[in-house]
Amino acid sequence: MSRSDFWSIAATLIVAGLGYFVSAKVTAYTCIGLGVVIILSLLFTHKKSEPVSSYNATQTANPQMTANPQMNQHISLHLPGSEKQEKPIPPRPAKPKPQHNLKFHSCKMARITDNMGPRGEMSGFRFTEDQSSPNAAVVFIKNKSKEGEVAYIDDVRAALIFKDSNRKEIGQGVHQACWVDNHLKNASFALEETKCVILVVIQNGTTVGDQQFTSPYVKEHIGSYGNYGGLSVEPYYLDNNVDFVELILLARGNRVMEPMIFELTVADNKPGIRLVSDDEE
Repeated sequence: MSRSDFWSIAATLIVAGLGYFVSAKVTAYTCIGLGVVIILSLLFTHKKSEPVSSYNATQTANPQMTANPQMNQHISLHLPGSEKQEKPIPPRPAKPKPQHNLKFHSCKMARITDNMGPRGEMSGFRFTEDQSSPNAAVVFIKNKSKEGEVAYIDDVRAALIFKDSNRKEIGQGVHQACWVDNHLKNASFALEETKCVILVVIQNGTTVGDQQFTSPYVKEHIGSYGNYGGLSVEPYYLDNNVDFVELILLARGNRVMEPMIFELTVADNKPGIRLVSDDEE
């Protein structure tokens, strides 16, 4: 109890004593005496600091003000049962879409001949059974197996750029080169399938100096009313200064391999071909 409470009790006793004074003097004197004793005791005892009592009262009335801030923070971060909440499972990344894996397989001189259609029309080239006297520089491309899935790819177009000994571009190049055994179509590759594209064909002459080098390409014809007029093979005549051929493979307007450069060689008066650059290692 505070000092103010004792002052109230003393005053109450004195008033009560005065009330009983008329009816019972002994009781009155007793109450008055007790009240006086309490007053004297309060007067002669040491007074406690009021700010301390005020602080204690405030502490009792509002216990949150005395709480440890760190403890409040600890409680808010570790609510009962919070440790049992499972973290959301992140979504699985989408499985990568299978891609083709076109790779350079080989290049060589081979013997090819015209492939005629049922009505005698030109429908491309094919390999002959006799490969003793090659007349064309060809390149083989393969859709190779690898770890994971390898996708099928269709409508692969081959473009050619011709260069001199300084690797400076010569002429306009070929927009759509011919594939062997493909009936004037662009190439399609299943897994482990190999296709052959023609870079250069040698015509006439018995020696390199007498021979004419051409690059066959597919030409689309437009009819008299702007309609489709069919396909044909046309020769692109090469300059005698051509030493290098750059091969670019495209599908749906995008390159599907890095360009490769091949050198047209001569050894013992015989033409040959070799790869001099390949970024598809």
